[in-house]
Amino acid sequence: MTFSERALSLYGLEPKDQGMAREELRRLLLHPDDIAAVRTAAEQAHAHATHYDAEYRLRHGDAWRWMRVMGGPHVVDGRTIGVHGLVQDIDERKKASERLQAEIDEREKSQQRQQLLIHELNHRVKNILAMVQAMAAQTLSTAATPQAARVALEARLIALAQAHDVLTRESWDGAELLDIVTGAVTPHERVGSQRFRIDGPRVRLEPKTAVSLCMAIHELATNAVKYGALSNDEGWVEIGWTLQPVAAGTDLKLWWAEKGGPPVQPPDHKGFGTRLIARSLASEQGHAELSYPPEGARCEISVVVPVV
Repeated sequence: MTFSERALSLYGLEPKDQGMAREELRRLLLHPDDIAAVRTAAEQAHAHATHYDAEYRLRHGDAWRWMRVMGGPHVVDGRTIGVHGLVQDIDERKKASERLQAEIDEREKSQQRQQLLIHELNHRVKNILAMVQAMAAQTLSTAATPQAARVALEARLIALAQAHDVLTRESWDGAELLDIVTGAVTPHERVGSQRFRIDGPRVRLEPKTAVSLCMAIHELATNAVKYGALSNDEGWVEIGWTLQPVAAGTDLKLWWAEKGGPPVQPPDHKGFGTRLIARSLASEQGHAELSYPPEGARCEISVVVPVV
């Protein structure tokens, strides 16, 4: 191949490199991923006597620069005897175009993320309002007095807010079960005593499961304060859980066991708290079993926790 002085400079060649074979030039200087496309464009132009236009990356020290070659066949007496062309450095234009496209792609992704967050927020707000509506309706219908209804509803709303506080700190990606349990029982703890003895391996919960378990533990603690182990000064509660891998994720088994309180009598009917525990866990494909041995109320919860 024969090069002009400008072409020699663009390719980083010296005058002694004049006459270098086209294929050798491609092998030494072009990016391996671009060689085939450039070769095909030149061969088709030569075979069909048409012009060609190709972009490729050229070795430039330790980096690559984008180049553009435009050319066509050199025809004499109807016969193609060679190919002539023009080489252009398009590196700045190419990289500016790539930066612009990257910015456009990022803006599109940002808009998609924003729409997703809006839909997710709408979904969460609807779920929260539905839960608050159900709690309010059931609390008002079962409370003995307006004052009792106000106190019970306020406590349940505080428990719901506490669960959401934990999730907010974690950007709603989920929450550690230990944080959920601790947040739910801390209001019932006493300075200088250990009324709750908590033990279990680390496990991260999805937001909806975290809220359901928080509300369940709140109801158990409320009942314990009224009738169970937390109604005297000696009682305490053991809270523990185990994990077992299953096909859908992890089988979480959590227990609440009251000890040291007054003798327990099974309730005459299921209160709203008991129904709330059952309903909230049922929505998570889980279940809860409440029992009332004389030594203290016990609740065993089982729920499959997806991988978070």
